[in-house]
Amino acid sequence: MASVQNYKKRLIGSVTTLILIVIVCVCGWLGGDFLSKQFSSKDNIINGDFNAFIVNKPVLYVTEGCSACKLAKSFVKEHGINVEIRVINSNPRWAQDLKKLGVSSVPVLVQKSKVTVGFSATDYLLLN
Repeated sequence: MASVQNYKKRLIGSVTTLILIVIVCVCGWLGGDFLSKQFSSKDNIINGDFNAFIVNKPVLYVTEGCSACKLAKSFVKEHGINVEIRVINSNPRWAQDLKKLGVSSVPVLVQKSKVTVGFSATDYLLLN
């Protein structure tokens, strides 16, 4: 009887794992843009005057080793979007800029009157 219960537990565990794998694969096939639309909200937008953070063009703050940052950097490159990319790991002043903005996660896109926290294909394309 104990072997039947162990078999059931292993089967349930395997099925659960398989379901999670399928979900991850489907999300991957649909692409990052699908996920960013599903999980983005207006809460990731900060409106105000951010000219003090910009020299000539919008600024994209990123870190090394961040998958969302990698996606944001490749997106702006692929679409020819003109931004200054600041890797905050390489300059402590840029990390301080994010603290001044009240932001603790990356990527962060700073424009003259708006800050977008996280990757948003829609907001990035509006720069073009």
